[in-house]
Amino acid sequence: MDKNFADVLEALEFIKERMATKDDLAELRDELRAEFKGDIAELGREMTGEIDSLRTEMQEGFASIRGELRDIRQRLEALEEMARNSSGLTKEIDHLMERVRAIEKHLDIKHKLAA
Repeated sequence: MDKNFADVLEALEFIKERMATKDDLAELRDELRAEFKGDIAELGREMTGEIDSLRTEMQEGFASIRGELRDIRQRLEALEEMARNSSGLTKEIDHLMERVRAIEKHLDIKHKLAA
């Protein structure tokens, strides 16, 4: 037999002796499950608690943001109303100025404009 071939067979035999079987892996899986079952359950409970806490925080934060947005919207609407009212005021002021000029003209009142 060729020396290289013998070396390969020897390496294969070495691997085969130490290689885990399906049964070995199944047994290891069962051992790990049994050992860490309580830890995994506890971790699940902790994560659920953390998620619930985070959800509550987010709801409170969003409620606060919604309140601020509602306040901003109300203030904008008030400003829009004021702007609508002020546009009417400028027309009234212009109309009153025309009337004042007409009265001054009728009374022959002359203004000296300051430069």
